[in-house]
Amino acid sequence: MPPRLASAALWLSVCCLACTGDAGEEGRSVYTSIARGSCSPPPEGVARTYFDRGLGVEECEGRGGYRLYLVSSDANSWVDLGRDGHILSLEEEVVYRDPVGLFPNVGGSERVEWRLDRAGAVRALVFRVTAQDPELREPRGAATRSRLFVVRLSPTGGCLLGSVAGNDQARALADAPGGCPATLP
Repeated sequence: MPPRLASAALWLSVCCLACTGDAGEEGRSVYTSIARGSCSPPPEGVARTYFDRGLGVEECEGRGGYRLYLVSSDANSWVDLGRDGHILSLEEEVVYRDPVGLFPNVGGSERVEWRLDRAGAVRALVFRVTAQDPELREPRGAATRSRLFVVRLSPTGGCLLGSVAGNDQARALADAPGGCPATLP
């Protein structure tokens, strides 16, 4: 092979390796626990806003400047995210808008998934919600459904992108280009 062609081939090989290395880093995941005992009471000011509404709340480990709150009523639970004094509540989306089933609750997994971009910044949150299947008339708790909720996150807010059945679908949704149609504080 002539030296000039060998140099070009080497340069092309290095470029291809660099490209695949970059692409492999996009969509990395970091996991944090929401298992019993891994979360703790939030600061008193935050706790008071929930307790005044008759809700329970625990703070679990967050990422990218986001605080992760597990919030619960008598029948349901959901995730709220705190950042810079603002709360992004997912109660409406998890419990009321298009619920997975009866009595939706965060669960079915002891961890949540934070999706990162190439630079390592948090891009999305993925968490599982389980609920009783209203179609099946089995004893309470015996027949359940679950969905993964995908939340787009940015320094200015976030939004629910949707809910899907499987991990691969959730990661594809989280990693898809684009932002939120409307951001919440």
